Amino acid sequence: MSQLNWARDPGRNPVAGEAGGFFVTSDGPRYSGYLKPTRICPPDLPRAAAEKIAFDISHEVGVQVPPVQIYHRPDANPDHEEVRTCISLVCDPWFIPWNQLDDWRQMDKGVDDRVKAEFPKCSSFYALDVYLGQADRKMPRNTLLSFDPRNDNFTFVFIDYSYSMNFRNSWENEGWKKVGAVDLPKGMAELLDRDIVRQTAVKVRDLNEGTLNGIVDRIPGHFLSDAQKTTVKQGLIGRRRIAYTYLMDH
Repeated sequence: MSQLNWARDPGRNPVAGEAGGFFVTSDGPRYSGYLKPTRICPPDLPRAAAEKIAFDISHEVGVQVPPVQIYHRPDANPDHEEVRTCISLVCDPWFIPWNQLDDWRQMDKGVDDRVKAEFPKCSSFYALDVYLGQADRKMPRNTLLSFDPRNDNFTFVFIDYSYSMNFRNSWENEGWKKVGAVDLPKGMAELLDRDIVRQTAVKVRDLNEGTLNGIVDRIPGHFLSDAQKTTVKQGLIGRRRIAYTYLMDH
């Protein structure tokens, strides 16, 4: 749970999204982040909890997901706004969604060359997506080119795990046993480095059961119910080897 106080950043416009959200800044230590959701979530779509769990697991297996903290939003009107939110840290001053990147690549061959060089290095995301049952990677805005012109940093980050794991109760009644391909935006699949995907599959297979239980159990109960925690833990533990086998074979 974030211990910082966050306020809307008036200098940045919200990014359109189905869940609603806006940019924020913290007091004290100065951080920039994106708060979501603002629209009230139904019980079977615990967005903030899913985002936090996905980030914590991404840290264990080496996938570039921006840091996430869950946050009880004190200024929300609970009658029509969600109070159970999360803050995703904005790590670089500039980012471009995958679908907008195409125009830039066509205008600048140098950018196209860098995309082709840098994106394969980030292929570990695909193993995590398969493991978590990510159902929203096909949305191009969920993959961002993140860069800082001051130091020429140029990489890709992967966001929005709301539609993963037990999304819409899809892991109940052993639904977590179903593992398959993740739909990707146009032009992404051919850039995947399959060796990196398989290396990450090994890390998924070797995730520690106690670590996974701890990641889920530390989510506050009003963000994720005990029954939901049980289902998510069963799925995360049970899917490790299933996802590994699938990724090694495809």
